[in-house]
Amino acid sequence: MGITINAAEFLLQSKAAGVNFDKTITLGRQNVFVEPREIDQLFKDYGYPGFPESNFSESRMPFADSLITAMGASTVDSIDVSDYEGATVLFDMNHPIPDDLKNRYDCLIDGGTLEHIFFFPTALKNCMQMVKVGGHLIFLTPANNWFGHGFYQFSPELFYRALAPENGYQVDRVVALEEEVAVRGDGQRARLFTNTSPWFEIPDPAVVRRRTQLVNSRSVLLFIVAKRVADVPIFESTPQQSDYSVAWEKPDASHPPVMGEPESQVEAIRKRLKRIKIKLPKPKAMIFSKQRRKMSWDGDRQSFIPYKRRRPL
Repeated sequence: MGITINAAEFLLQSKAAGVNFDKTITLGRQNVFVEPREIDQLFKDYGYPGFPESNFSESRMPFADSLITAMGASTVDSIDVSDYEGATVLFDMNHPIPDDLKNRYDCLIDGGTLEHIFFFPTALKNCMQMVKVGGHLIFLTPANNWFGHGFYQFSPELFYRALAPENGYQVDRVVALEEEVAVRGDGQRARLFTNTSPWFEIPDPAVVRRRTQLVNSRSVLLFIVAKRVADVPIFESTPQQSDYSVAWEKPDASHPPVMGEPESQVEAIRKRLKRIKIKLPKPKAMIFSKQRRKMSWDGDRQSFIPYKRRRPL
């Protein structure tokens, strides 16, 4: 993956919100999949000087170093297991990082690498350790409908539970959006074009007390920014999904089934009716279709809050 027009806008918004890009590291070298004129206009829309096309001098899809430099970076490093794209730090993120990489950067940007790393918890912990206290993590990562793209696709709950105060972090913002992409070009300066879609702010499932579930037909990305607020041991206790943590605190036979699991709800009703000798018919498909309608952008306004972007769609 890399930096699309939506990702570039999220980075500019993060800068406006106080993210310091001075010493930045990216997971892998990130390509920029945007036309120079679009980047130029985007910078102007956010009150910055334009971004001249000469900044993208590579004959292929350019790397994001000059883009991040334009956002205030004096150092842009990249970490990768191979030097095939010219990474400045060669390291396999499946393994714990050495001490000289810890507390070293103001910002770490993942434009789509974590999902390709098999030992994901180790890689995530590495990311968290590389950032200084007061610095930020920015993840631009796949959610729904990236089947086969990498080893994993992610949910908001994962990042809210992992990037938590007990691990020295606080999540500042999570955004979800659909992003349909297509590459066109002559092979020398190919570009990835995106269909602009609405953005949705995603609150913490533990706060809204329900799972953030989505059933849709297009590819979804999550944009996350989190701040390191303390240098504490990371993952000393294993993160747990919030609704299960609540259920475990109340191990009561009368406690309602776990939120968001229609099969569990139907089975609980079936068991109760069985005790009073009433036979419940098999659940029909419409039960699940109604449930799925609730798992949509428009069906769950507690979990998916439309975001009014500064730039017009």
